[in-house]
Amino acid sequence: MNFYKTAVLFFSCALVLAFVEAGTLKGHVKYDGKPPKKKRLKMDADPVCGSSHSGPVYSENFKMADDGSMAEALVYLKDVSHSGGAPADPVVIDQKGCVYAPHVLGMVAGQELLIKNSDATLHNIHSLKGHVKYDGKPPKKKRLKMDADPVCGSSHSGPVYSENFKMADDGSMAEALVYLKDVSHSGGAPADPVVIDQKGCVYAPHVLGMVAGQELLIKNSDATLHNIHSMPKVNKEFNFAMPKVVKERKSTFATAEPDPFYIKCDVHPWMKAWILVSDHPYFAVTDTNGNFSIDGIPGGTYEVVCWQEKFKKSPLTSTVTIGDGETTQDFTFTRPKKK
Repeated sequence: MNFYKTAVLFFSCALVLAFVEAGTLKGHVKYDGKPPKKKRLKMDADPVCGSSHSGPVYSENFKMADDGSMAEALVYLKDVSHSGGAPADPVVIDQKGCVYAPHVLGMVAGQELLIKNSDATLHNIHSLKGHVKYDGKPPKKKRLKMDADPVCGSSHSGPVYSENFKMADDGSMAEALVYLKDVSHSGGAPADPVVIDQKGCVYAPHVLGMVAGQELLIKNSDATLHNIHSMPKVNKEFNFAMPKVVKERKSTFATAEPDPFYIKCDVHPWMKAWILVSDHPYFAVTDTNGNFSIDGIPGGTYEVVCWQEKFKKSPLTSTVTIGDGETTQDFTFTRPKKK
């Protein structure tokens, strides 16, 4: 359900006339229903941002009080005659604690917008967005044989298939890695760990990215033995058992890797996940709709790589110039021609 469509607008006073020519419109905006779950913002890529707050910071796209009252909803009139011009005072928006304040605002065409930066860090609005798709007939799904371990087989109500190629009906590809190469970054590694879980005898997530030096938290949600074994090119590999009583282990990769590499389970040969270890945070994994977004990129011209497990030996590349605002770069994989 699209929760935005269920917002209810109440006007307690439709129109209160002060003069013949002017009036005041008042009202109340509320939401009727269970609110969406709050999404925590990940700010640790920039130490200034993370240290600006004493606790977690959440997305501001839905602000609701306990009684359903909604903050930061825009109410405006259409087709109103106005000849007064733009106000002389500017509209002010501040970048404070690495969030915009206010989050929602209105202004008149021609009015000045004063943008402030109260943070001791660089802000920009450079972003790279795009879509990844596959053009052609998808490969046949491969069913995983889990019966060798009763715990694995019984963890699923139906058949489980290989995750090396995830495509929607319209060709959109999930779990493709998009990342920039040769980007200068001095912000260090995020403080929050990257989490990978062993659940139902598959890795979740199947594809992920992390910054060199960032902690990798490995969980075991299964009541069975796993053995997690990394296969990096540059970093030292790890290889350790996680019996069912061991629910968490921690590790890290100190150095960036040239390409994504896999980790596997030596007990369950079908278990595999892919990790990009980068020297910067400018990477993303496509969602189920094939979309990706990389924000806060320094301005410049870069090579961008689109990697997908099935095409790991032939990733797609493009050159993008990142400037003010939003840059778009889409990628399309095609079935290799038979030689």
